[in-house]
Amino acid sequence: MPAAAFQVVKYRLLRVSGAVIRYRWEQGRLPSTLAEAAGEALTRCPVSDKPLLYQRHPEGGFTVKSPGTEGGLGRESLCGNG
Repeated sequence: MPAAAFQVVKYRLLRVSGAVIRYRWEQGRLPSTLAEAAGEALTRCPVSDKPLLYQRHPEGGFTVKSPGTEGGLGRESLCGNG
C-alpha cells in the first residue's frame, strides 16, 4: 500500500472515530450509523470511495474500518472502548 494512501485512510478513520466518540459523549450512546455522528461526506473511504465499515460492540465499544480496494489497499481499522 502506498504510504500516502495509508495516511489518508488513517486520517479519515481518526476523524470519523473522533466524531463517534464526541457523539457518545454528547448523546450518552453510540450513533446508529456513522452518518449520524460524522455526516455523510466523511463516511466513505477517501481512496476507494466505498462506505467505511462501522460496528457497535455489546460492551459499548465500536470499530471503524476501511473497506479495502481492488488494487491491494488493505483494511485499516480503529477501535473505541466502551
